[in-house]
Amino acid sequence: MRELFIDGSDWRSSGKSAALGLARTQKWDCIDTRISLGRGEYGLSVKDGSAHIDMPGEPKISPRVDIVRFSDHLRKSRLDPRVEAKVRKSLRS
Repeated sequence: MRELFIDGSDWRSSGKSAALGLARTQKWDCIDTRISLGRGEYGLSVKDGSAHIDMPGEPKISPRVDIVRFSDHLRKSRLDPRVEAKVRKSLRS
């Protein structure tokens, strides 16, 4: 499986999607998220330790896989054959 994810710097869309799906399925801590907000004024409230931003429109949310942490998890893990088959299939798309 590692050979399919050798260098994340040149992952195609299918590779990024497969890596993100695998990281989510395995609950690996290698996903970072960027939230981009357009121009405007925002309301911020904090309640019970959670922050909430009120804004017009929709934000752009971009989850990303940290290549180093992903590779480390992949190297240390034994994947269920069904999960591995699903990842391989998604990479062929």
